Formats: sequence, structure tokens, C-alpha cells
Amino acid sequence: MMNRTLAVRPLRNLIGMGFGAVAVAMASCSTFQPEPVTIFNVTISNVARDHGVETVISTGVAVTHNENLLLFEAGRPDTGLGLEGIAEDGQKWDLDRNLKRAPSVYDQIIFDTPIGGKKPENIGTGDSYEFYIAAKPSHPFLSLASMVGNTNDANLMLDTGGRSGYRLFRADGTPKTNEELRDVMAHWDVWDQGTEINELNGAGPNQPDAPSGLNVGAADVGVVREYEDVRHPIDPVDQAFAVSIVNVVGASPGTLRVTIRNTTNATNLLASALGPVLAVAHDPSLTLFELGTADGGQGLESLAEEGDPSRLAASLAAHGGYGRHLVAGPDRSGAPAAAPAGGTVSFVIQLSQAHPELSIAAMYVESNDVVLAFVNTFGGSGLALFGKTDAEIDAMVKASLRFVDAGTEQNEPIGAGSHQGARQNRPGAGEPERGVVRRWRVPSNPIIASDIATITIVRADGVPHPRPKPGARFRSGQGRN
Repeated sequence: MMNRTLAVRPLRNLIGMGFGAVAVAMASCSTFQPEPVTIFNVTISNVARDHGVETVISTGVAVTHNENLLLFEAGRPDTGLGLEGIAEDGQKWDLDRNLKRAPSVYDQIIFDTPIGGKKPENIGTGDSYEFYIAAKPSHPFLSLASMVGNTNDANLMLDTGGRSGYRLFRADGTPKTNEELRDVMAHWDVWDQGTEINELNGAGPNQPDAPSGLNVGAADVGVVREYEDVRHPIDPVDQAFAVSIVNVVGASPGTLRVTIRNTTNATNLLASALGPVLAVAHDPSLTLFELGTADGGQGLESLAEEGDPSRLAASLAAHGGYGRHLVAGPDRSGAPAAAPAGGTVSFVIQLSQAHPELSIAAMYVESNDVVLAFVNTFGGSGLALFGKTDAEIDAMVKASLRFVDAGTEQNEPIGAGSHQGARQNRPGAGEPERGVVRRWRVPSNPIIASDIATITIVRADGVPHPRPKPGARFRSGQGRN
């Protein structure tokens, strides 16, 4: 068994008070007992080949900490602590160095030697890392990071509700039992660090095994999100929905005629009704959504899940930054209903210098929460069409029309889910999702953490440890040789 030293970190707060002050402070307590420490045994195993995947898992860093440490949070940019180095190149040193300075950390280790190995190296299929780490009720969370090697910037990490850290203790401060610790797999996920543009998995020129060097990929949009397989976007958008926008001749500047033809019955995408369609003019500071961030709760969820734009329309009407808006249904219907496959929606809307951008949103009904919308270069919904020629508008529309997953409900197989469109028995019946807006991809093809690696945690109550030394951080071993 490895040698260990243990620190009770609150004693660091007493350094500099002077020995007399420390004695008085401790004497004032009727009883003084150090906080109980529990040691946990963690095993990370590469099981990729069992699921038809080939990838290494990099060496990494693990820490136990309190709620003040935030390594990452879904929908927010990289925190700059060093996860980028692991995610892009498997380089752990920046993260290790920065966490050593963090007062919120209790125990910290590098795991880099596979079980049975004799030197630091990444693990391939069938190999495992194992390490021991200490935690206590005031520092109950375990966080770790290890790169998925055939990606540009994906890490295996633990989270609770999209925020870094898995809780090792119950609410009453007692450590979880081994049975309770089995739920760690539900908190184990592959996270896209949002720092480098994703390439085809295992084949990108800017991935670790490529000869291009470190930190050379093109910059990404910059928010942490669940990793999705870049090979399977749903991209017959311009075939499934033909959208044309032209200036209305003889009308005031910015008067646009919008025509949306539902041609899903003529593509290999499942035929689906669309809408109703919500359209709004607005100033450039506003957007109906932003890729990589959570839905703002203004009504996009109802539109995306039920095809009901009424709540979003009411929010727009109450906000001074939005101009004219409307809800349109199929031509000659006389009501804002959904347009069936083969149907057409057309309407006229007015932009202005104060409200030069146009956003549209309509539900793809054979989905859980997918919206047809524009996505501009900043990941928002608005296109600056005021004052543009018909040719300029046409180019902008073709470049920006997208399917967008609102991130509010878990995706089911297209056209077969019991919580989709007309098949759901009540609004909002589907399973909630993690909640960031993103491009829509085939639901059956994400990169799933359990297909790549497993993580198990058990208590190591029998591991001996000496009396704590004030001011020195607990340092765990680096795997079993």
C-alpha cells in the first residue's frame, strides 16, 4: 500500500495568527475533533472496443473539493483552469498546477499509470487507471478530467446537473455506501470543451495522433456542452424546407415576403408537419436562442415541444427590443395551424432601421423539440436583412437555415416517440434534457460515455493514513504498479 500524508485544510486558516492566538482559539472549543476523512478507490476502464469504438483515454487529473470550485458548467465558456489542454491534447499539467493553488480543493492527484503498467501512458481498450483519493463532508465532490483521444476537444468528466462534480457524501455528511456509489455512471459523460472545432472522429488533422502539433485546431464557439457525433448532423434542411424571402416591390423599405414550402415528403427525412411559424423583427442585440446556452424560458420550449408559439409571441410583445411579429399557418387555412408535408406558409413582415433583423421559428412536428430556424454566425437566430438585395437575402437564407434542438426534452427516434407532436398525451410529457440549444443530430448517434469508459467508486475504509499535517495537501498515489 502506498505512503500517504493527510491535511486538514481548515488549519491553514490559523497560520499567521500566532501560537498564542491559536491556543486561545482552540481552547475556546469545548471539544476539538478533526473532520472525519473517507478514502475512496476509483477505477476508470476503457471499454470502447466492446461497443465498436476505438479510442485511447488520456492521463488526467482528479480532485475532491467543495461547492466553490467550478471546473465547468454546461452552456458556459471554458473556465481557463486547464481543461482545454486535456481536452485538445491530453496535456494535464496546466490543470494540475492551477488546482494546486485553489483553496476549494482538498485532495488532488494525477492518474497516469495503468494497472499493471510501469510508466505513465494513455490507456487503450481493456486497460484501466486506478487511484485512491480522500474527501470529507465539507469537501464532498469528486471531479476529474481525461481526454477522449479520437476527438478534437472532448473530455470524460463527472457532473451533477451540468455542473462539475459528483457528490461522494449524503446530505447528512456521511459517506455514501458502495451500493449508493454505483450511481456515479449516471453522472459520467463526454463533454465538448467548446475550444476547438470538431472534426470527423479519429480522422481529423488537428486531433492528438495527427502530426500537426499541439493546440492547432480552429477555435470553436466557446461553450462547454455535451459531445455530439459530428458525423451525423441532420442536414437536408434546404431540401426538406424551401425558404425564399424577397423585398416587396413598391412597399416601404424592409417589407419582406417570406415563403416556406414544406417538402419533407420529397426527401429521405421523415415527412412532417411544420409550425405554426413565428416570425419577428428585432434589434441586433436580441435573439430567440443562442447555440450552446440554455433556453431562456420565454416560450421557445412550448414552441419546440408542442408547436405552440403563443407564449413566445406574448414574450415578444412585452419586450421593447422586438418589432413587428406574427404567427402564420398554411396558406388559405385562415388560422395559424401547422403546415402539412407538401404545404406552404407565406406572409409579409416589416423590418426597419431600429429592427433590422428577422428571426423565424417553427416546430418540426415529428420530433421532440426541434425547430426550423435561422442560425447566424454568432449562434443566434437573427438575420440582418433590412436594406439587402434579393440576391443577398437569398444567399444569407441558404447559408443560415438550420434544424435546431432546443435542448429541453430528450430526443426519441424520429417519428416514433410517444412524446412527439400529436402522439403525446399532454404538453411537456417527455423526459427533461440537459438544456442547451444546439444543432440537431441523429438521436441514435451521440458519443456516449458508457460506450467508451466505465467509472466505479468504492470506499477504501481499510486504507491506513497517518495523522494529518497542517498546511500540506493530501497527495494520493498515481495508480497501482
